[in-house]
Amino acid sequence: GWKFNWHKKKIALGTCSYNRKKIYLAEWYVELNDKDEVMDTILHEIAHAIDILKRGYTRHDKVWKAICDELGCSDKTTFDSVEDNIIMPLAPYVIICQKCGYCEPKYRKPSKKPSVCNGCGYNNGLYKLIKQ
Repeated sequence: GWKFNWHKKKIALGTCSYNRKKIYLAEWYVELNDKDEVMDTILHEIAHAIDILKRGYTRHDKVWKAICDELGCSDKTTFDSVEDNIIMPLAPYVIICQKCGYCEPKYRKPSKKPSVCNGCGYNNGLYKLIKQ
């Protein structure tokens, strides 16, 4: 009884919803990235669905990782677009640290400036917001 659907989230490649019994993939992710990466994400979400059917819940724990092993998919729990070579859609906003120049894309206009830079750790909120 599980189904598939698309979502428009920019920070999740795929998700698994137990309540709706659906696996979701980000449209942009499938359009911009290669099929091997996408297939790995599909299998990752199927591992969550199998885990839910077996245990009634799912976590990124050793039981879930064993299911990933059986399916032959990655058990990574998060992604780094640069490290994992994932092509991301253009973000409408970018925040830039005024101290070190670290840039971070934002898909929604931030309601407040970050307190800590992910680049230099500087904690004074000296950021510039640019709309692309």
